[in-house]
Order: sequence, then structure tokens, then C-alpha cells
Amino acid sequence: MPVTPAPVDVEVLPQPTRTSRRTWALVAVLVAVLLAVGLDDRRVHAAESALVEGCAAATVAARAFADRRVSAMATYVRPAYAGRQTTRTRAALARLVGGAARDSSGPLTAARATCGRLDVRPWHGDLRSRVEACLVTLDARLRWLDEVARDGGEAFRSAPDPTSGCTA
Repeated sequence: MPVTPAPVDVEVLPQPTRTSRRTWALVAVLVAVLLAVGLDDRRVHAAESALVEGCAAATVAARAFADRRVSAMATYVRPAYAGRQTTRTRAALARLVGGAARDSSGPLTAARATCGRLDVRPWHGDLRSRVEACLVTLDARLRWLDEVARDGGEAFRSAPDPTSGCTA
């Protein structure tokens, strides 16, 4: 009868694994794609940044124009408006200020359209928040001008809502 040898415990040492060429090629392709996407995003961010800068500059210029125009008219009529005038005279002075406000809204509306058309990538949060700040600034100024256009005396009782974040 044949003799069966007793089972022997054999220790199997782990073999060092070799990374296949296919794995290295896949890693290289992935790195190349990520670099290309990163470089493209930097280019797009720079282009978007220039557009946002134009939006901010248009906002600041339109806001300054409207402020100067309404402020100049309000300063001009303030002594008479604050004095003892008839209701009719005060209403006429208020209409002068209201007309200045009405005439000042055009550049703000144009700047609002410029900023509103901007399409910034969602992950460019710095640019998105700056555009949003410009839109908030323009909307606040347009609301105030609308109030002053309806009642020029509003220019003596209120000021535009303060906003921040939109600077040129």
C-alpha cells in the first residue's frame, strides 16, 4: 500500500506586485486630463475675471453719475425746498429733483443689463459673488432713484441702500 505523506504547512511569502503598464498608462492619461482641465479653467477664469471687472467698472461709473446728478439738483434746490415755500412751489422743486433721478437711471439700467448677462462658472465663487454684489448695488440704486423720481422730496429724506463688494 502506498504511503501518503503527511500534510506539511508551507509558508507562502507574498510576492511583490508589479504595477502593470496599463495601470501606469491610465494614471498618465488621468494626470494629463486633469492638467488640461486645470489649465483651461485658469484661462476661463481669467476671461471671466475681465468681464466681471467690466461689470464692476460700469456699476461704479453709473452709480457715480446718478449720485452726482441727483445730488447736484438736490443741493441746488435744498435752500428753497427747506425754506418757507408754498406747497405748489415745494412740489415744483421736488419735481426738479425727481426729473434728475429719472434722467439718471439709464446708465444704471445699462450696467444692470451688462452684469446680468454674465455667465460665470459655478465654482468661480469669487467672481459670482462680485457679480451678485454689483447686481445688488444696481438694484438698490435703481429702487432709490425710482422712489425719488416719484417723489423728489425723497432725496432729502433718504439715501440709497448701502452695499459693498462691487468695486472697480
